[in-house]
Amino acid sequence: MKKTLDQFIIGQSGVITAVGGDGKIRRRLFDMGVTPGADVTLRKKAPLGDPIEVTMRGYELTLRNTEAQAVTCECSEDEERRLNSAKEEKKQKRFGFFKSKSRKTEEEADV
Repeated sequence: MKKTLDQFIIGQSGVITAVGGDGKIRRRLFDMGVTPGADVTLRKKAPLGDPIEVTMRGYELTLRNTEAQAVTCECSEDEERRLNSAKEEKKQKRFGFFKSKSRKTEEEADV
């Protein structure tokens, strides 16, 4: 599945297939080592989504969203499904904690 780097989920990895953008942005990306064939993993996203931090070629690189939109990657659909389900489980655990606690107090009140 092809997607741009700004559409990645945290923890998702892929292989860069193309680097677009206008001349200056494209040149800057190439100078930083963002080239077709490189493996890339999204490590972090800022709270508002810009910038993002990726790991590639053994180092961390921070990119703006406009730069990340210029990088096209090939990624696995199975990995994306796995990451989405893990994200949902984390939400359920986080918010389910409060629900289970209130259920316990209701059960204790009945006893």
